[in-house]
Amino acid sequence: MKTAVSLLCAGMVFAALERPAWGLHIAYHNATYDRFSSGYSANPVVNPSFFAAAYDFSGVGWNPSDNRRNVALISPRHFVAANHFQPTGTLTFMNRDSVLKSYTVNSVTRIGATDLAIGRLTSAILPADEIAYYPVVSVVESDYLGQWIWPYGKYSSTIGVGSNKVAEIYFESYVNTESYIYYYGQGGSYYPGEAMGQGGDSGSPDFIAVDGQLRVVGGKSFINTDLSLTGGTFLPYYYQQVDNVLALDGYHLTVVPEPGASGLVLVGGIGLLLARGRMRHER
Repeated sequence: MKTAVSLLCAGMVFAALERPAWGLHIAYHNATYDRFSSGYSANPVVNPSFFAAAYDFSGVGWNPSDNRRNVALISPRHFVAANHFQPTGTLTFMNRDSVLKSYTVNSVTRIGATDLAIGRLTSAILPADEIAYYPVVSVVESDYLGQWIWPYGKYSSTIGVGSNKVAEIYFESYVNTESYIYYYGQGGSYYPGEAMGQGGDSGSPDFIAVDGQLRVVGGKSFINTDLSLTGGTFLPYYYQQVDNVLALDGYHLTVVPEPGASGLVLVGGIGLLLARGRMRHER
């Protein structure tokens, strides 16, 4: 790392920067980046203007007692979390029919000495509950470099989804974890929808979208001190260890290969992104 990093734990203060004290930050924010238009998190109302409304976010839940804590399911019973900011108690999901469903966290297993952890629900989510769980698209690191991702997290009083690109993947000693990173505001400019993590956002998922389907990359873990870099736990690198945890309950981490020779090339999620779709990590 070229700059110091900090865990995305609770209690970090960015008030002087006039940004939310926790959760996602999205440049040039407007309502099209919000999953819910109002009511989050007790009575969330689906936002009809959400740019990614066609995608299935039903497998991303939150902790009602601390709604900064968002998790993505990777099986009917397991979810990705940050070890240093583990969810406890109840998780709530809005299913495909816009009905809220709640489940109890049974345990959280740390993967080795890393910041990646896998949570376990007391009981499995049933198919009739109409809640998604997410595969990974590849276990090859190079497949992710330069690809658009959609960072997901609490934004102000709702849930936001923005865009960025995977810039680097490497072992970050600060969190003792193979990590992916994306930069924010390179060259002093920002494109509409460009997203970064902030304090309290740990564990909130980042996705890649392929052929209209979401694939999870990992969960947010750290930021650098000048807020220009967000790092996440690179889930595919730990495929076997994670699969071993899921297998204890009869599940497996699903890998859905990229479709055809086109690789992982996909839209940035927001049309305005395409005009500024170059990598922004030159240093």
